[in-house]
Amino acid sequence: MMTDNNAVMESKTAIPAEWQNNLLLTYEEYYQALSVMPETGAGLARKIAHVLESIVQANADMPCARTIFNVSQVPSISVEAYVARIAQYSQCSPEAYILAIIYIDRYHREHGATCLNRLNIHKLIIASIMVAAKFVDDVRLSNKDFAKIGAVSTRELNELELELLNTIGFSIHVKQEEFDCYAEAILSNLG
Repeated sequence: MMTDNNAVMESKTAIPAEWQNNLLLTYEEYYQALSVMPETGAGLARKIAHVLESIVQANADMPCARTIFNVSQVPSISVEAYVARIAQYSQCSPEAYILAIIYIDRYHREHGATCLNRLNIHKLIIASIMVAAKFVDDVRLSNKDFAKIGAVSTRELNELELELLNTIGFSIHVKQEEFDCYAEAILSNLG
């Protein structure tokens, strides 16, 4: 659904006039582009899972430092099924998934000895999506609810959240250019 800039300007959540010329898409068009499957954003969640799975596969033979995110054995649920589960039950916005990828990337850059692998990816996913949802979504679940969805205890999820935030220096704000870069890379591979 396309809206002209005048209609957007007249709405209660109007975009300031000085920003109008900088927008390539209206908010509605941008949200529609991110929400491949409008009710759940499942298409985007699948793509996020695919990106993470390809990173995990590439790191399969790499030695990785053990962190709080590690489990003792590989979970029986695939990365794709895990992200689909989170998407189904959390109803996070598409933006939260893109932010989660950015947070995972920041974590990896700050904690260089750690690579994403089958032993740590699931806990990184649930913690990063929860942090992203808290930052960007108006309506979100509690840590307790996210813990149930992610199949971890609330106490453990609280610890994972704190570790993620400490490692990235509580840097959860993402500049528009960085968000757009990640979103474009992910969206360009949808389909």
